[in-house]
Amino acid sequence: MAVKSTIGTQYAPGQNPYDTYVSLEGAAKDIDADIERSQVVKQREEQKRLRDMQLADIKSKNMQGLMLSSETAYEPLQSYMQSMSRNLVDQYSDLVSKFDNGDIDSTYFAAETTKLQGQVPQVKGMVDAISATAGSYAEGLANGTLSGAIPVDQEMYFQAILDNRGNFAVDDNNILVFQGETADGTPFSIPANKLNQMPQPIGKVDDFQSLILPTVEAMMQPKERSIGGRVVNASVLGPTADNPAGSQEWQNGIAASFDKFLDTYQENGLKSLAVDHAGYTIEEMNDALNSGSYEGPDGEQFSSRLEYDMERLYHDKAAENYVYKEMENANQLVNDNKRIALQIQQQNADTARINAERSIQSGRTEGERQNYKSAQYLSEKVPMPTRENITTWGSGLPTGDKTVGFQNGKYYIVEKGNAVYTIPDSTLDNPNDLAKLLSSQIYNIPAYDTNFNYKVGPLNKLANFFKRKK
Repeated sequence: MAVKSTIGTQYAPGQNPYDTYVSLEGAAKDIDADIERSQVVKQREEQKRLRDMQLADIKSKNMQGLMLSSETAYEPLQSYMQSMSRNLVDQYSDLVSKFDNGDIDSTYFAAETTKLQGQVPQVKGMVDAISATAGSYAEGLANGTLSGAIPVDQEMYFQAILDNRGNFAVDDNNILVFQGETADGTPFSIPANKLNQMPQPIGKVDDFQSLILPTVEAMMQPKERSIGGRVVNASVLGPTADNPAGSQEWQNGIAASFDKFLDTYQENGLKSLAVDHAGYTIEEMNDALNSGSYEGPDGEQFSSRLEYDMERLYHDKAAENYVYKEMENANQLVNDNKRIALQIQQQNADTARINAERSIQSGRTEGERQNYKSAQYLSEKVPMPTRENITTWGSGLPTGDKTVGFQNGKYYIVEKGNAVYTIPDSTLDNPNDLAKLLSSQIYNIPAYDTNFNYKVGPLNKLANFFKRKK
């Protein structure tokens, strides 16, 4: 339905700007169309925003995956890691720009991105391997545990890493390499695809004695075993004059010990044994190592003559240890027997002394027993008498009416305030005579109850002489 608007009549027909027909249905449709277009625009903007966010997240994750850790103590490795990170991220950003501009399609973008990401583990693996090698050498150098079996050229290579003489490059075959020159100008180049061939530091193993002794001692410990159909408590029979090789059980035990050593240290262990403990030069060691398969006298096969030589020495050292331990055990048995005999002798002497004391005490009066105890106390518990301690010697024991006095450079036996006896210098200088005098005069102990036996050397006598001269 249309509504005619006629506002005023002053305009000629068709000239009135307000004279028009408005279709309500058409207006409603136009409004609905505008609303719909607005909603579509908003939906597309939101969709684009979400897609941009997702793409940004993907880009961020991709770039993060191209970042390389630079936690290494060696400057060229750290610099290389940092520069590779920047390079890989720059390459990826360039790919993204080309893809956004339509210069490359999604297939090419995905393929090139995969190639970039494939370089990360290769670079990281190489840096980690070289860093670990340098760290192992530095640790051995600091602890003094490097073997003398390391060739000079390899040692120079390890030192070149520590001295920051290496750098990374790509060779003619487009292979990543770690290259440089040693201090003497010798070039080196380690390809990323041959890291397993990179030389490694050799640690010094324990000497034969330390390796073998625990096995020898274990086999020499007696335990239950069946011998000749009987169960006996016995140790493994080692080398003897009649059988220098030892029993089969002994041979098997030493062979098993050597096999365990090989499993643990492998070829580098053989090298260290030879050079560090068997006196081989590096040239002699290499000659024996590179001999190829080697057959021993009994037909046993060895990986090399070096393995045969080291196992033979291992058995020889085990035999030496066995003989030494046998002698040591025999000497220990003799010493133990002597110690036991001395203990028995001392016990018998103590028993005899106690019995003698009991016999002596049994026939004495109370006063006699007290005198005997006092004499024992003076001879065993009190230091020997001297000019310095003469007035206090034996204090604590019951005394009689006499004491020791000093006047005009002389010592006296004093009774009731009167000097009754002058102690001679000869007695003062002899602690045994002085002790007898004091015990009888001061403590009323009969001489037959005393047994003083102080050791007086010439230096003591000389000291006493100079004291008298003062």
